[in-house]
Amino acid sequence: MEKSIWKEITHNLIPNISFNLSTFGKSQQECLEIDIKYLLIVAHKFKSEPTIELNWLENLSAYVLNNEIIFTYFIRSWTTQNTIIMRVRLPFKKANLVKIPSVTSVWLMANLFEEEISDLMGVVFYNNENVKTVNSIKRSTLPDTITGYPLLK
Repeated sequence: MEKSIWKEITHNLIPNISFNLSTFGKSQQECLEIDIKYLLIVAHKFKSEPTIELNWLENLSAYVLNNEIIFTYFIRSWTTQNTIIMRVRLPFKKANLVKIPSVTSVWLMANLFEEEISDLMGVVFYNNENVKTVNSIKRSTLPDTITGYPLLK
């Protein structure tokens, strides 16, 4: 999809949303940065809108940088070939758990990514029945012998 078209599409689909557009990595692909309160709204709209039909979550990553935890969603359409990168930034303090809504209701594939991020970073994805709670005995992707969250230094 042509650069800067995402600004128009996003405003047309969700008129009152506030967001920033930036570029991502060496590819300089457009990246939509949204507030956490719009995450599920934008995800549902992007998947259901026939002109863009972003129906596949290719990847979901999370990392900590400068007291923020940054969630990056790589989303694609198999039918229209559109792609977008979407980001959500949240304040991060090691002592506090980060909570973010699950997007499994939009993209079922998110379950695998959310389980891994939960195990490695202690993030709580609410509204995802499959992700184990922080206090659960059994972890999804790590052996029981691992304590703490390996990606939080």
